[in-house]
Amino acid sequence: MLLIVLLPDGIHRIISTWGQRGSIGEGLSSWPTDFSRGILPVPCHSHNDYWRRVPLYSAIEAGCISVEADVWLFNEELYVGHSLASLTPNRTLASLYVHPLLQILKMQNPTTSFHPDGNESQHGVFDTLPEQSLTLLIDFKTSGSALFPYVVRALEPLRSHGYLTHRNGTNIVNRPINVIGTGNTPFNLVTSNAANPHGDIFFDAPLATMWEGLTGEKSPPTPKSEPPVYGADIDASTPEQAEPIRQDLPPSLADMGQGMSGAPQTPDAYTTQNSIYASTPSWI
Repeated sequence: MLLIVLLPDGIHRIISTWGQRGSIGEGLSSWPTDFSRGILPVPCHSHNDYWRRVPLYSAIEAGCISVEADVWLFNEELYVGHSLASLTPNRTLASLYVHPLLQILKMQNPTTSFHPDGNESQHGVFDTLPEQSLTLLIDFKTSGSALFPYVVRALEPLRSHGYLTHRNGTNIVNRPINVIGTGNTPFNLVTSNAANPHGDIFFDAPLATMWEGLTGEKSPPTPKSEPPVYGADIDASTPEQAEPIRQDLPPSLADMGQGMSGAPQTPDAYTTQNSIYASTPSWI
């Protein structure tokens, strides 16, 4: 019986053993910011992100630049879940989002001899696009006025490292994490210097009030048709149905912003200094 063993040629041997001790490339198989190497950020939102088998991390792996957490206040702790029945003691805003994000950003902003002050770089979670911010959309489920100060306090680990986008009085200072309040988030507290002293929590404004067309017009055009209904027959030959997400806006947008609790109805109240539209209408 003749046994033929095919040995890898030179280049394949080098590639297969690269980085291993005693091999070519020893110690060169990883980088300090390897956490998200090769992941390209895309404009997608992880709705109810905590439902994922691996919250936050699986969204980042998919390239999502936005994640949502439903937050409930009980006994001075912020729990994350879709309903009261789903809450557990170990699923908190800190354990699922604040602490993981802090660790990720520390990895992406290492302190080395070449980079002595890691906090100065402010790289985001994506190694391929360090300037891309990640939005943390916090849906206030319990009383907004009671919950708000606890959210401010819970964000301190990220804030103290300079990782939160904030307003400095006249401008928006972009940082790796954008925090946006929706649901029962009280607009009056978001815009209050006393309640939001660091200016790093923004409001999820109704889209119609934040919309600006390509030519600068401030009001949305009149829609030509109703939005498609899931489960209905879609005629791909009809542009309005084949492409429901268009440059113009869907109807009734004034009622589609999630952060409507206690929100003013005056469009001028929403500015880039206090609001960012982050929600996705239910039919999109």
